[in-house]
Amino acid sequence: MKKLYILIFAVLFFVPSMMHAALFHSGEDYSLSTDTIYDENVYVVSEKSAFSGTINGDLLSASGESLFSGNVQGDVMMAGGSVTSIGTIVGDLRLIGGDINLSSSVSSDTIVVGGDVLVTQDAQLEGDVVLIGGSVKTEGTISKDLTIMAGDVILGGRIEGDVDVRTKDSVIILENTHIVGDLVYHSHSEPTIPASVQIEGDVKQEAGKMGRFSRAEGLGVLGALFLAQILVLIVSALILVHFLKRSSEELLSNVRQSFGKTALYGFGAVILMPITGLVLLATGIGSILGVILLMIFVLMLIISFVYAGVVLGSMIWGMSGQSIKESLNWKSIVVGVFLMSVLMFIPILGWVIRCLIMLAAFGSLILVIKRMLKRQR
Repeated sequence: MKKLYILIFAVLFFVPSMMHAALFHSGEDYSLSTDTIYDENVYVVSEKSAFSGTINGDLLSASGESLFSGNVQGDVMMAGGSVTSIGTIVGDLRLIGGDINLSSSVSSDTIVVGGDVLVTQDAQLEGDVVLIGGSVKTEGTISKDLTIMAGDVILGGRIEGDVDVRTKDSVIILENTHIVGDLVYHSHSEPTIPASVQIEGDVKQEAGKMGRFSRAEGLGVLGALFLAQILVLIVSALILVHFLKRSSEELLSNVRQSFGKTALYGFGAVILMPITGLVLLATGIGSILGVILLMIFVLMLIISFVYAGVVLGSMIWGMSGQSIKESLNWKSIVVGVFLMSVLMFIPILGWVIRCLIMLAAFGSLILVIKRMLKRQR
């Protein structure tokens, strides 16, 4: 238990100071020009982003469209609807998105989770590689082991380690593919192996089995998904605060002035709203009202979940005497969302804190809506 308190203390007081050693940007578009050099971490949340310069730290980006063609000395984590990576990365690479095009040179491990994943012939991946998607196609050079888990798999290029493919469909192997290690495929059908393909190791089939990830691969995928969740929450929180600035300030004011009251208000609402909705559903006349009430309840839960990180960030900034307006900024939002996510991994105490903050956000949201309705009269 003592270690938990030490961890919470470190997170609450040292993370905000660490944020000053990094570049943050939020907005519609962001561009890092070719001749720009940053000797710090770069964090970007935007509609479109393009990185062509040099970053002597880590890069973390969440955008609708992302293009990376620069040089990063640390790790790269990019999430978006469309992600293209053609630059040089010294650390690890984590990509999450809908359409992913990877042509980078990566010195460490690579994990990609997407809808359509393409590793082009220009890609030079020196570490272990994990590719997860609806469809995956590889054409590049991979210096170590390759693991693929996808619906459709097209395998090509040069892989100097072992290849483990898990798919419900067949595996297509391209002409002139070279695999130095073993090829293990978990599929119901055998792949067609052209005569030009070289496989120096064994070829093994485990029909009908998707197989299991190794512990390292599993942790890597979970880590990527965890970061993706944080990025989605940060983007959602920034959007809410941007378009509902006044309401956001009012919500934070309610919580900071009376945390216990708003949490108690939220607790009561979380219990009464679904029960009332279900009771209305059980009656013929009130069934439509019941559906509407339950839909509103779910929507408010989602909004409260997003606002919880904003609330926590504002409370931390308030410890230094900053006002509501001063504490409602992108730095506090990033810190608050990150801490809310970290609390999830602290048993009991962390869960209780998360629950109380979310209840307070829910209760305050109800008060804000109530006052808005009164003003409309």
